[in-house]
Amino acid sequence: MYRRFSEVFALLVCIVGATVSTALAQTITATPNPIYVADGSGLGVSTISYSAPGVANTQVWVNGVLFCAGGSSGDCVTGKWVSDGTVFILRNADTQQQLASVTVSVIATNLNCGGMSPQWHAPVSPGQLLQFTVSGVQNASSVDFAYLREGLPPSSANTFPAEFLGNGEWRSTVNTSGWMVGGYKVTALLRSASGDAPCSFPGFATVRTAAPPDPGGTFCNSLIGRWVDSFGEESGVWQLSQAADGQVSGTLATTKPGCSTSTWTVTGTKSLSNSSFSITASNATPPGSGPCLTALSSSQSGSITIPCLSATGTFTTTFRDSSQSSGPFTMNRDAVVPDSETSRFLGWGDSFGMTTQGGFEGRVSANSGMLFGGRAVGEQTAAGQPGDGDGCWFNGASVTPLTTVTGGSWFVQTDNTYRTDWLGFPPAIVGYYQTYRPLNGLTPSCTVQVSQRMVMGIASGVAPRAYGNINHLVLKVTSNTVSASRAGVVQEKVFRF
Repeated sequence: MYRRFSEVFALLVCIVGATVSTALAQTITATPNPIYVADGSGLGVSTISYSAPGVANTQVWVNGVLFCAGGSSGDCVTGKWVSDGTVFILRNADTQQQLASVTVSVIATNLNCGGMSPQWHAPVSPGQLLQFTVSGVQNASSVDFAYLREGLPPSSANTFPAEFLGNGEWRSTVNTSGWMVGGYKVTALLRSASGDAPCSFPGFATVRTAAPPDPGGTFCNSLIGRWVDSFGEESGVWQLSQAADGQVSGTLATTKPGCSTSTWTVTGTKSLSNSSFSITASNATPPGSGPCLTALSSSQSGSITIPCLSATGTFTTTFRDSSQSSGPFTMNRDAVVPDSETSRFLGWGDSFGMTTQGGFEGRVSANSGMLFGGRAVGEQTAAGQPGDGDGCWFNGASVTPLTTVTGGSWFVQTDNTYRTDWLGFPPAIVGYYQTYRPLNGLTPSCTVQVSQRMVMGIASGVAPRAYGNINHLVLKVTSNTVSASRAGVVQEKVFRF
């Protein structure tokens, strides 16, 4: 059971700060605002975030002194010198025109806390438990925990009374049954007869369901390429191409010991709905003579088997005296992999709670026109590329640095696409960095790059083969946005608690 308190808004408004903006949507925000200070100094720390669309160069001034400067948007973290009533002014650096301002309040309190555990919670499914503990609580008669979903106003936070564990520790255990999926900020609200204050050290959680399943394996939809088969002493090399309507054309070169190589004309069809095909080789040149006399024609009907590098079926050979022979055949295709691939953004993971992860589709291609339906691709970490590194991680962070890909794999569909490559931190980790980087004297803005090498399987027991260029996977976090980029395709969204 939970309660919704009207006074929660007053306590949690410091989570999202206060903003004054102009009609041109030029804004400056302080987070937290108000700042609750329990050490008697009357001074606090805040992150100043600004946005001035259309203004190339900006400055933030405080008390007549230039505090920081940058482009059309950015973040600046103060030291512990912000006093009650401090005004931050956003200016156009070129004209010195005032664009927006924000006044920061500092509230003295004897309520204090030491920290939240965990600072971010592993993702849970609706109905599972979330448990957070605040420690080092001083002078509070009771503690409530407020759970605020991303993107909602502080007044919508759900609050739950905490259990006192002793020694300044209070614990909240809640069941997430019926909760909306997404990210949650968890704030301990310290209560006393003389007033209330939020703990400065929040926790973060992600409530999620399973991502939509990716398309499964499909049939092999291409005969394109070089195939090799053999019949006793005779061997054949098929060079085949395939039109969009499934019509197959090409040549067959046959070789028999003591005989010249004969080249045949190949025609046929490849099914567009399954792996089957039918091809016929005829009109051998030269036709040969005596023991080297070629047959009139040879037809093969069969299907391509996963991973689309071999085919089996039945052949029928018609000789020049009209007699025929038939039997099973197997032919193997050269292990061709794509020459390149492109990326396309599909959307954010809002529907299943991973709202800060972007989904991407890859499309492979080959100079030969090869279709790769039925085959599979995977990813490997391409370590040591320029720009690689986790610029969000900091010394003492409770998050493990992100330096490798997860090793995902996907089935290529008949249109040469595969999906979905999900990129991004869970909402809880984004919220953690947006909050705890400033608490450690860093700006919330940070960038992570991991480089991805794509590979395609070529045979059982054989290492997959790399193809195309290295994809740079880039994640960016600011005080109010996240972005995901794959191979230069960038998507950004507003995100903050």
